[in-house]
This record gives sequence, C-alpha cells and structure tokens, in this order.
Amino acid sequence: MSRASHRTRAVAVLVPALALLGVCGIAHADDVVVHVTPHASPVVVQPSGGTVDYRVDVHNRSTTAETFQFWTFAQRPSGAIAGPLIGPQVVTLPAGWRAAVDLSTRIPAGLPDGHYTYGVAVGSSPTDVWSEDDFGIDKLAQAEPWFAQPTDTTSVLTAVDFVDTRHGWAAGSRDTILRTDDGGDNWYDTGAPPSINVADLAFVDTRQGWAVGGLGDILHTADGGRTWAYQDAATSADLSGVAFVDDQHGWAVGGRPASFSPPTRVIVHTDDGGQTWVPQLSENNMSPLAAVDFVDVQHGWAVGSLGTLLRTTDGGATWSPATTGTQLQLSDLDFLDPLHGWAVGRDGLVLVTDDGGVSWSSQVSGTTAGLVDVHFVDLQHGWAVGGDTGGSVVLATDDGGTTWSMQAASGYPLLAGVDAVDLDHAWAVGNLGTILATRTGGW
Repeated sequence: MSRASHRTRAVAVLVPALALLGVCGIAHADDVVVHVTPHASPVVVQPSGGTVDYRVDVHNRSTTAETFQFWTFAQRPSGAIAGPLIGPQVVTLPAGWRAAVDLSTRIPAGLPDGHYTYGVAVGSSPTDVWSEDDFGIDKLAQAEPWFAQPTDTTSVLTAVDFVDTRHGWAAGSRDTILRTDDGGDNWYDTGAPPSINVADLAFVDTRQGWAVGGLGDILHTADGGRTWAYQDAATSADLSGVAFVDDQHGWAVGGRPASFSPPTRVIVHTDDGGQTWVPQLSENNMSPLAAVDFVDVQHGWAVGSLGTLLRTTDGGATWSPATTGTQLQLSDLDFLDPLHGWAVGRDGLVLVTDDGGVSWSSQVSGTTAGLVDVHFVDLQHGWAVGGDTGGSVVLATDDGGTTWSMQAASGYPLLAGVDAVDLDHAWAVGNLGTILATRTGGW
C-alpha cells in the first residue's frame, strides 16, 4: 500500500476536532488510547481491489492536555510491515477529550491476495508506541475465468439453459435435471421422472420449460422445474433437440441412427405449449437430426450428421436442405435473427451464415476437437464447447467468429452444452456432473 492510496473522507468529531499543533509538554503514554473500527465487517476485498472505510477514535484520559503523533500502518501477508501510510501527524488533545475521524484506504488490484492487518497507532513514531489497534483485511485471489460449480451428481450433463443471471437448469443422463435460482452457487435435483436421459432443454421464462430425450420423451414444467409431467410426443424416436420461441410454439427433432433399420429423421411441432405435438417431418433411410433452433414462429433450422442442415421459413410446414460444404457431423447451431447464425461439429468445425442459412462458410476455430454446442449473445460475442480425449475445450469470439480463442477451462471433462445471458455470465456442462461458470466472459 502506498501513502498516496489513502485519503480522508469525512470527519465526525465527538468533541472539537483533532488539532494539529506543535509538540509540547511531556507525554503520558498510558493516558492516550486509540481504537479503530471498520465500517463493515468482515472486511473482504475483491481481486479487482476496493476501498476500505474505517473510524479512528482517540481518547485522552489524562487530566492534562497531551501532544502525540498519530499514524497508520499495514502488515502484508508476507509479514512485512508497510508504513507509516498516513502520518505521522502531530496532535494535541485536551484533558479528558475524545476525538473521532473517518478515513479510508484503497486496496489496489495489484496487491497480492491474502490476509492483511491494517492498524493505527499513537505515540512517537516509529518506536515509542503508546497505544495501537488494528483490523484484518482479506483480499481474495483472482478466480479462474471459468470455475467449477458444485453438484451432487456424476451424470453426463448434456444441456444447460439460463433465462437470466440467476435462474437456470442443467440436465443429462440417469433422470438428472438440476435447477438453480442463484446463478449456480447452489444446484438442486428436481426429481425428474425415472428412466429418462435428457438430451436438451428449452425454457422461455423462470417457470415454463421443456426437456426431451430418448424414445420420444418430452417433459414439461410449469413451476420452474420443481415438478415435471410427460407430454405425448407423437413419436417413439429418440429426441435430441428442442426449441421454443414462446410458451406455445415449439419444435423437437431427432430420429434413429444407421444402426437401426431403417434409420429415421423426425421433427415434431406444437402450437399449444405441448398439449398436442404433431409430426412435421418423418423420413426413413435418413440420418437423424441433432439440434434445432428457431428465432420466431416462422424461421427455423435443424442440423445432423453428414453435414445435414435443414431450414424453414414457414414454421416447419416445409423444410429445405441447405448446402453446408461439409460431410462432417453437425452437432448444434445458434441463430440470433432470421439471417445470422453459426453451426459447430466434428474436428473443430465452425460454420457461419448471414443469409438465413442459404449459404455457409467456414471459420477457423483453432482446434481439431469436436465441438458439441454453440451460443451467441449478440452478433460479435459467442462461445463453443466440446472436447476430445485430452479434456474440455471452450472457445470464445468477440468478432463474430472471425477469430476464435481458447479460453482457460482445461483440466475438466468433455463439455456438451453452453449457454450465456450476457457478455459476462455463461455456463457450460459436461461429463461427470461438470458445471462450469464464468462471470467475466471467460477471460
């Protein structure tokens, strides 16, 4: 701490203010007592630094006026003493008088993390200390840009969806649907129906949400995920993706892979919140779809294996194939409006379109790991997650994907889902019950 980082904010004197006079008379060390009290306790300073406010009280218990010096000091986590930080200032206090002053000290971001002791003293600096008092300051360490949030599950988590910075859900295998109402500091098991493996989630607000999974499973909640009920999907095919644009209009996609005879591709739709689901597309001998996205009740897209990408401009009444220029598996896509979208897949594949998916071009992701999910919050800022045998991968862009950068989230299992609500708050989920979060945009 430097002396320049201290300032006097306000003076609240119980008797006339501390008078700065010349040194005179013989001091009586036991008669002058100083106390310091922080305005808030405990004192915790964030990694970015902060200001600590405190009050100093001085009492002259002598029957005569006393003249002394006042100063402040700090002990660093290493044990080294810094100071005087304020002072020494010469003070004369009349007999029996008390004086108080409110001060503050700035803890810069560059100071090491750890426990500091901040103190005040009176006497004759630096060796003749009549009285001193202090309080502790804990400066927090800089957190990892992405950090793990605790869960009580080891299930594979495949989907995550947040509607604001506090309310979110994560789901996956073995009947696992988790919810949080504090940004993920605490996750609670919602008690999903048994024998369901959730592939995807879609919430439209803090109460209404849907989850889809194998064998045509569709679940709906109207109470924020505290309870779930099945809806009739009008298909027994595995469902891998779901999208809703409001509490009435939704789509789910999936099918059966080539290991089944015949392989199938399905899209089902509801316009009444899932009370009835009807098929929009059901094709045999076609590879299944992996994900779906809609930006309004008309414009939607779906992706799957062999570079498959379908688009609709009439709410799914008709679906048209688009040319992606790849035969690789496409795992997910995200559109911001009827024109601008991204798709990700195997071998670090990232595709982008600015004409509603009619044409696509590739972007350089900088990785060969499989990318499983992608999410953008605006035309510039987005994330893509996935991984390989080496562990998790988190990519981010702040220029619409012209450049993608690896973010510091290594050492975690493969990730399968990502969601964000603004430039700072994002979450990613994956194997072994992993939930990662960032409150700095991952940087």
